[in-house]
Amino acid sequence: MPKILILLALLIFVHEKKLSLYNKDEDKLRELIHEYEYIVGKLSDLNQVGEITSLEKYCIITSMRSVLGLIAKKHNKVMKEADKVMGGEILEYEAKTIYRNGFKNGELKGEHKGKLEGKQEGELKKAIQVYKNCLNRGMSKEDALAISELKEADIPAELR
Repeated sequence: MPKILILLALLIFVHEKKLSLYNKDEDKLRELIHEYEYIVGKLSDLNQVGEITSLEKYCIITSMRSVLGLIAKKHNKVMKEADKVMGGEILEYEAKTIYRNGFKNGELKGEHKGKLEGKQEGELKKAIQVYKNCLNRGMSKEDALAISELKEADIPAELR
């Protein structure tokens, strides 16, 4: 994530002295809300083109929302309108999407790891069978190890 984007949360401080005005004047409040809509829209655009992840977008908007919540506690109209743009159901949905994607990626990595471990286990079993076959044909343990490409530690105790 471009590091400067997280500073968007601090942009809210520019409006701190005008919060009372925004709370009383609908036109001024709309200007503020349009600014937030623009920011959220640009973050969505960056997310769509892969410049930022959904998680980064979510974190930036959540930070903006948190800062606004701290400085605009007494300005209910401002909070209500800003929350429509920066929060509520939209953020909750994005959080669920982020969680599901993370969970799915974890499953895929685990599945891949499982396949890899399964493949390695299968190769080890095959090599042990080759080792057994070599011994059954009367080969020395050293030759059986060389042919099977096993190490002494890989050989089960019952075959030593």
